[in-house]
Amino acid sequence: MMKSFIFIFCFANVNLILGDEGKCVERMKNIIPMHKCCKEPEFFDEKEIAPLIEELKRKYESNPALLHCMVEQEMMKKLGLEKVDKAEYKKFIQKHVKEAPWIPVMEKAIDICVDKLPEFEAIYQKAYNLTKEQCDTKFCFLFDCFPVVDFLNCPADSWTKSDQCETAKKFVTDCQNDDSFYEYVHKE
Repeated sequence: MMKSFIFIFCFANVNLILGDEGKCVERMKNIIPMHKCCKEPEFFDEKEIAPLIEELKRKYESNPALLHCMVEQEMMKKLGLEKVDKAEYKKFIQKHVKEAPWIPVMEKAIDICVDKLPEFEAIYQKAYNLTKEQCDTKFCFLFDCFPVVDFLNCPADSWTKSDQCETAKKFVTDCQNDDSFYEYVHKE
């Protein structure tokens, strides 16, 4: 539930900026969510983060975009990851992820997403309609990017073998550059 809250606003807002060509919209309707096909490991205790999220909800409830951005920014600070640094992110993964097959998958996601960050940073800032002084949306991009790369490289022992999941993987591969894809990432 927390993950859906964390991601929900970011892709919806980016979709407003980029527009929607809709070539994948019809396909998306029958695709099951990524999290139902690929079980990602937990690498922090959500109970530790819950009070922070509740505090931010009270403070920013009138501005959903700012709330979403602040949750992700403050979570990264709480985890000691507020500086975008591949080496530090990888150290964090190596220390906190207990499932060995996931470490290289998550390291790959870090490499890809951090490398793509400069391309998307301004788009996300504009989509949120926030200044960097209000909240830096770089973490929104990273929180959106990491799960997609993880999904596409999901270790076999975490993958649900089914026709529906294979269809979902094909959809992600085919449609990840379509504007409508943003909606799918947050599908429950």
